[in-house]
Formats: sequence, structure tokens, C-alpha cells
Amino acid sequence: MVKGSPLLALLLLFFAYAVFGWEWFHWGQLWHTHLALPYFNIIFWSFVPVPTLFVIGVMTAPLAMVRSSILKWFQSDTRSFIATVAISFFAVILLVHLDVTLEVFLLVTAALLARLELQDHQWNEWLAFWTLSIVALGGLGLGMVGHWYLGSEDLLKFLI
Repeated sequence: MVKGSPLLALLLLFFAYAVFGWEWFHWGQLWHTHLALPYFNIIFWSFVPVPTLFVIGVMTAPLAMVRSSILKWFQSDTRSFIATVAISFFAVILLVHLDVTLEVFLLVTAALLARLELQDHQWNEWLAFWTLSIVALGGLGLGMVGHWYLGSEDLLKFLI
């Protein structure tokens, strides 16, 4: 039995997503200014948690289910060709946008570390999913709110 708790890994996950939320809030504001769409921030922040929940869901899903869904794409030559072309296209996109790719890899690595710690402490899949989701989305929300309040120019003018 492993002693201790997965608290350190969960804190790392929380702060990684907080930094991500801070940065993406800044980029969302820039896109809102550039695109001049009404309610862009609401739409943008409605879709940001979706990939987070997808990645955490894939990490906490049973391995047999993930393996069967991946192997389904390689059952025929046509599907195999389409999957290979899609993976190649995705790899080129990842290399072109290496700065974003590294941020996403950092988030996935922090989530994998937290998932392995929870698995090492014999947490079941559902409890691990909800714990990782709450910690990651809480960090994302804290980063967004932190940038909203601490990153505003009015607050900086008030402090200086």
C-alpha cells in the first residue's frame, strides 16, 4: 500500500489549469476585441471546458473501451488510410503551432500524473473522473477570475 495522498499531484493539476485559464482569458479578450462579436467571451468560455472533460474522460475510461474504439478505425484498408491521413494532418498542425501544443502537453501531463496518483491509491474510475474534473475546471475558473480581477488595468492603476 502506498502511503500519503495524491494531494501534490492534484495541486499541480490545479495550478497548471489556473495558469492555462489566466492565459486563455487573455487570448479570449484579444479575440473578442479583434472579432468584435457580441457575447464572444461567453461563447468562448462555454467551449473551453469541453476538451478538458474529454481528455479526463479518456484518461479515466477503462482501457478496453479506449482500445476497441481506436482499433475500430484500423479494421479496413480504407479506414486505415483515412486514419493515417488524418493523423498526419493533425501532426503537421501540432508542429506548426508548437507553442499551443506544448501548453496542451503540459496540461495532459499534469492530468496524467494526477490520474496515476489516484489509480495508485485505488480510486475507482468515476471518483477519479469527478475529482480530476473538479480540480481542473476549478483551476481553469480561478485563472479566468484571477485574470479578470488582477489583470485589469484599473486594478493595476489603483495599486500603483
